Amino acid sequence: MGENLITGESDRLLENSLDSTYVALFTTVPNEKGEGGVEVSGGAYERQPLTITSPANEECKNDGALDYAKASAEWGEIKGYGVFTAKTAGTLRWRESLEEADYRTVKTGDEYRIGNEELTFTLS
Repeated sequence: MGENLITGESDRLLENSLDSTYVALFTTVPNEKGEGGVEVSGGAYERQPLTITSPANEECKNDGALDYAKASAEWGEIKGYGVFTAKTAGTLRWRESLEEADYRTVKTGDEYRIGNEELTFTLS
């Protein structure tokens, strides 16, 4: 994507698209238009604020782990994540499906964690 942009501009666009955003968990991942997704709700679930590494070569990662509260009710099977512009509601800017082997069912009392640099964001 960045081959026609001035050097560094694609990294700036990537950083700006992830500034002041929150990571949501999905049991059904939205399509490429951002439609049809089912976000986890209830059971002490809430989106987590995203901090990113400095973009380089049209790529960055989450900088620091994202620790979700202990589930006070079943959340279901986590199949992907999305990045929103707000802690509640907001605009979905990014979405990604997990590999089936990485799906995880979160039951009452479980904790869900996304490790440091586990999420990758790229413009290419």
